[in-house]
Amino acid sequence: MALPALVRAPKIGAFFDMDKTIIAENSGSLYMKYRYQRGEISGWDLAQGLVAYLRYKAGILDIAAWTKNTMVQFRGQSERALTREANRWFRDMVADTIYPEAETIIQDHLAAGHVVAIVSGSTKFVVKPLALTGSDARELAELAGARGRVLMVDHLLVYHPAVQKLKELIDGGELGQVFYLYGNRQNLGIVRADENALWSLGPHDISVMLWLVGERPSEVSASGEGYLQPGVEDVVFGRIRFPSGIIGHLHLSWLDPHKMRKMTVIGSERMVVFDDMETERKVTIYDKGPIPRTETYGEYIQVRSGDIHIPKIPATEPLRIVCERFANAVADRAPTPSDGAAGAVVVEVLEAMSESLASSGRPVTLSTGVSA
Repeated sequence: MALPALVRAPKIGAFFDMDKTIIAENSGSLYMKYRYQRGEISGWDLAQGLVAYLRYKAGILDIAAWTKNTMVQFRGQSERALTREANRWFRDMVADTIYPEAETIIQDHLAAGHVVAIVSGSTKFVVKPLALTGSDARELAELAGARGRVLMVDHLLVYHPAVQKLKELIDGGELGQVFYLYGNRQNLGIVRADENALWSLGPHDISVMLWLVGERPSEVSASGEGYLQPGVEDVVFGRIRFPSGIIGHLHLSWLDPHKMRKMTVIGSERMVVFDDMETERKVTIYDKGPIPRTETYGEYIQVRSGDIHIPKIPATEPLRIVCERFANAVADRAPTPSDGAAGAVVVEVLEAMSESLASSGRPVTLSTGVSA
């Protein structure tokens, strides 16, 4: 059935549940069936999954254990591989189960200019970025909060043991006053056609900078150039200014001879480098810094250079940590550093930097806020 004379307004939202509303089946069951038919799981695996589901529904298996059980199958897979898998699954298993009436109603809403959202009562673990616009990201975060649901973005690096060490050093005052920080994320490839280097590589370092500084940015700017494809920047230089005066700088490129994954933090007392390309020397602390000016030295500012310290960093895989944090958050609603609110600020920064890119690097002011 069609919906006659729908009001045309961009602020009208239409929300639909997925299972047994848009499609005639349970999407989880369809996915298990899909994997079984492709030979990715055995009949025993299928039975085990069904038993786990029934135990969860009966209250025997808690939500944390159920989440760990279902997420382990995705461990180690790239975002691109998961996207391809989801598209194949939808084409082969889901498309034919869509109710014609539901499809008609959704098309009517889209034709009227409404925002259509497919929602679920489940908690959400979302691939970064949370959304493509700041308004959509904020809306998702607010909706999750209003419904009492956990919304968490996979900003993996904030859970990396080495980045956790950086946060410990900053918050503990070991670096003194933080002056600035900068990230290098460069390599030769992978060159993408559907997004530029900012959106492809930027969420990693932006999320880390926001978490380390603990402030909402006040202003951002970005400049870059597309050499391989018109309109798709291969290299982007970004700048983030925080209310305290701390500056963050980003060098993002898939057109570079060096493979670099670094974050450097400069403080008044010490400096620290996180190098994710190192196997054992993930974090290096330099006891270097300026010497406060005194009358003895006149107009010159002296610097000092002391010891270099390399702390031992656990080799725990960040993906394992983030999955455990998600399961714990579902179980006890404990806050996480990559919740919906944090993910929304990352999208706001990306959006503002895109605006700056389009206007030859003009600084863009972000709305005020207390923290990231």
